[in-house]
Amino acid sequence: MTDPILDHEADLYPNSFTASISMQEAERFRAILMDNNIFDPERSIGRDEMVHFPVRLPEGRDMEWFIWLIEDLADQVLISEAGAMTMPRQRKRTPFQEIRSILETELEPHEVQLLPDKWEMIGDCLVLKIDEGLLYSLDTLCRTYQEVLGARYTLVDMNGIHGELRKPEFITASEPKDGNWDVVHTENGVRYRLDPRKVMFSSGNIDERTGMVEIIRNGPRPPGLVGTDEGEVVVDMFAGIGYFSIPIALGCNVKSVRSIEKDPVSYEYLLKNIEDNGVKGKVIPLLGDNREVDPGAPADRVMMGYVGGTMEFLDRAVVLISPKGAIIHLHDTVKVEDGYVWLTARACNRLKELGWGSEVIGHRKVKSYAPRIDHIVIDIMATPL
Repeated sequence: MTDPILDHEADLYPNSFTASISMQEAERFRAILMDNNIFDPERSIGRDEMVHFPVRLPEGRDMEWFIWLIEDLADQVLISEAGAMTMPRQRKRTPFQEIRSILETELEPHEVQLLPDKWEMIGDCLVLKIDEGLLYSLDTLCRTYQEVLGARYTLVDMNGIHGELRKPEFITASEPKDGNWDVVHTENGVRYRLDPRKVMFSSGNIDERTGMVEIIRNGPRPPGLVGTDEGEVVVDMFAGIGYFSIPIALGCNVKSVRSIEKDPVSYEYLLKNIEDNGVKGKVIPLLGDNREVDPGAPADRVMMGYVGGTMEFLDRAVVLISPKGAIIHLHDTVKVEDGYVWLTARACNRLKELGWGSEVIGHRKVKSYAPRIDHIVIDIMATPL
């Protein structure tokens, strides 16, 4: 076994290796591996006085990235070759196959056919969408899903999220035994603390949250700025618990991220996540309606990461930006047949009415939002006419 990871050793190891850590930190370390999909499924975990995890880095990632990912655990992790302390894993059934096999002995045949083969893990909270035909067997169903998936408690998604504050509508299928509803969801090195019953978290937006860092670092520069992203002021108009604010603060060299959030519950988690991720002072939290809150500095970039009437806030966005202009990342939902072209036309026409020129410099589909409805984002370079 080697010494603890050191920066100068980062190029000595292949993409597949064994990472060992103390029993006390093993669960936290496992969560990071699983959340970032770098647990090697071909090998099993080994245990003695430490826990030995099989790790496989994705193509294009190296040990330096791994060290960044595990953050303050880096000096507690020991690295050794891939075969050390772990064994090749026998081919097993998928989690759903395991769940179905167990429940075939406990449920009626028609109920087994209704079992959900997809779910969402927010930290160690399991979120299920189930058919009404399974409600009478909810206790049995949730107990099995929890045991197989390693969840601490289970919520059932009844009607998604709703309202201006994007509140989730869940029923509690099983409560946490320790009474602690808060979870920590780790995603690409960002730690999001939240209570999934009270605030929204969409795992389907992960690519956009991750990709936004790359866009800011390597994409077009806002008007009046050249070179790197250093010195940018970013205003996040719908900050939530820090979905975009914190990854930007961690991954970019921006001057500040001014994060506006209207919901007091989400705002409290925003404060906790700023502290947990070590970005206090770089992320400036502001409680209130973004139509009334003064962010304190003109924006070079505006995040409008909200769907459902986002266009109505475009008038306010241009009030917040630098006189030289800014890049606006506008999210909203569109009909599949209309696509981004429809949203682009609306946004550009409105900006022109407000005295701003516009150029769409990028567009992306974030995810399918509902049948025949897509969640998309357009990147607009807004400059004064």
